[in-house]
Amino acid sequence: MKLLKYIFPLLLLPALSQTTSKTLFYDSNWKGCEQSEASFFRVYETDSSGKPVGQIEDHFISGELQGTAQGAIYIDSNDDSNSKFFGKIVGYYKNGQIQFENWRDKDGNTLISKSYDDSGELVEDSYYSLESEFYRTDRHYRNSIKTGEGTFDSNGDIHGFLKLYHPNGYIYQLYEFNHGDYIGPFYTECDEFGKCELVVFEDFANDADLNDWPIYSESEFSSEIIWDEGLLLTSNSNTGFKETIRIPLNQSDDFSIETTVEFISGDQNSGHGLIWGFKDWNNYQYFLISGNGYYKIGRLYEGIRIDLTDWIFHPQLNQGYKKNRLKVIRLGDKLFYSINSELIISSDYYRLSGNHIGFMTTSGIKKVLYNNLIIRKELNISSKSEPTSIPSIESNWKGNGSGIFINGNGYIATNYHVVEKSYQIEVEYIQAGNRYNYSAEIVNSDKQNDLSIIKINDTQFKPLQLKYNLSTNIVDVGTSVFALGYPMALSIMGSEVKFTDGKVSAKTGYKGDVSTYQTTTPIQPGNSGGPLFDYNGNLIGINSSGLSYEIADNVSYSIKSSYLKNLIEVLPESINIPSDRSISDLPLTEQIKVLSEYVVLIKIK
Repeated sequence: MKLLKYIFPLLLLPALSQTTSKTLFYDSNWKGCEQSEASFFRVYETDSSGKPVGQIEDHFISGELQGTAQGAIYIDSNDDSNSKFFGKIVGYYKNGQIQFENWRDKDGNTLISKSYDDSGELVEDSYYSLESEFYRTDRHYRNSIKTGEGTFDSNGDIHGFLKLYHPNGYIYQLYEFNHGDYIGPFYTECDEFGKCELVVFEDFANDADLNDWPIYSESEFSSEIIWDEGLLLTSNSNTGFKETIRIPLNQSDDFSIETTVEFISGDQNSGHGLIWGFKDWNNYQYFLISGNGYYKIGRLYEGIRIDLTDWIFHPQLNQGYKKNRLKVIRLGDKLFYSINSELIISSDYYRLSGNHIGFMTTSGIKKVLYNNLIIRKELNISSKSEPTSIPSIESNWKGNGSGIFINGNGYIATNYHVVEKSYQIEVEYIQAGNRYNYSAEIVNSDKQNDLSIIKINDTQFKPLQLKYNLSTNIVDVGTSVFALGYPMALSIMGSEVKFTDGKVSAKTGYKGDVSTYQTTTPIQPGNSGGPLFDYNGNLIGINSSGLSYEIADNVSYSIKSSYLKNLIEVLPESINIPSDRSISDLPLTEQIKVLSEYVVLIKIK
């Protein structure tokens, strides 16, 4: 027996240590190669079947560490782009600074990726959800303040809103896209003090012709976009013509219209310039210049020409085949006209007859190149107090639900069905009488139990202290409970937290579902994802649904908080959950005041 005692462990040793060390060599494009041609080499272990085991290390050919991966599903020795890794993956610069970090699930799907410059400053981070075809990317200044963020579809095309930021954190520009296609014509632009305006900026630098200019090719006149240079108008006869696009301006809007125009060749005595408020050839306004240094301003109304000026010589005009900048500004009941930044005349404001704006030439054989068209109109909001919410163009939310802060650093619990088809999420809540709006993203989901955790990703968000307790204890039938949420907030009930109460009527839900409670607390559309509390201020569940009143009255279901805790424990980073019991002895009315500040309205597109 003693002999067997020592032989048996020895028999196990080969099985326990049967791994093989492997070294692969790759060129600068991470294609497999011979050592003499290599820029990198990889060292890792394999088991008896050849499967990678344990951590993988990559090195520069000179020996410095280039990267590590927690594990690999498959390693391709010929083309590393086909390799599949899991866990945490880290890449390094030669100086030892981290170049990038990725977190991947057990199947190799990327959850979070971050990139850094060679001094260690965060440059870009992206967040992915397996429950959505979209992912979100943030870019940063050297001090880690966000320069911009956008949501992308599975093809890498931007979808939804692209936001750019000033260094102080206020929005600089805001664009909207639909699977890579720009939704114009206006984007939002704000200064560093929070004053915003809507802008059309056409510089003809995009070969997609985003503004759909009506290009002409006629014997008497033609137009052509020369990319990165401008829109070329060519007149081959004594017939003038125009190039306009539809840009809606309200009669009450202050606005400006400007262009830089270059006279290329031809008759210097005829006019060319800006045209706006164009309805038809009987109704429009114009600001024209000529190659020999004259300008003319006026309008046509119902076919009647009303000249503000006749042709007037002005020394500020660059004569001959040169560039000039024309601008017209509407401020209140006045119009101001400038040439090359010098004010030349003002007039009363004339109502617009139409919504087309662009360029025109009068009679004469000539070529004129318009380098750009810039239109600005006022936007009476500020980006200062709510830097991620521009309501004038972001107001068309497709749905809403409720949520509850589960961590002071911006983590929020809600229902999976509230956010599952979203490409843009915004949360809104009220604290100390102030209303806050921030963008958020999905960080983890449990589709089976209808739970999701989202996180605020706005640099302006300030952490909260949560004064409640997340309890995973099963409560008894008959326990008094209450729900907080935002039912029908986007339609008839308004964006204010609503209270409903009831009792736990069963410890299992629909058809005996053990993951939910059945309660008599009324749950209406929009309440989904909100919290269910007992009267001691303990979070015991997340409200999910209610039965139709045609089937049964006062029957609702809430997901037990133990299932929420399970989801929290598999987040990409560890977070503390609320454990404060300080409000347990407060009257219900006072508890509601405290807890309402942690309940959020979730708006989605």
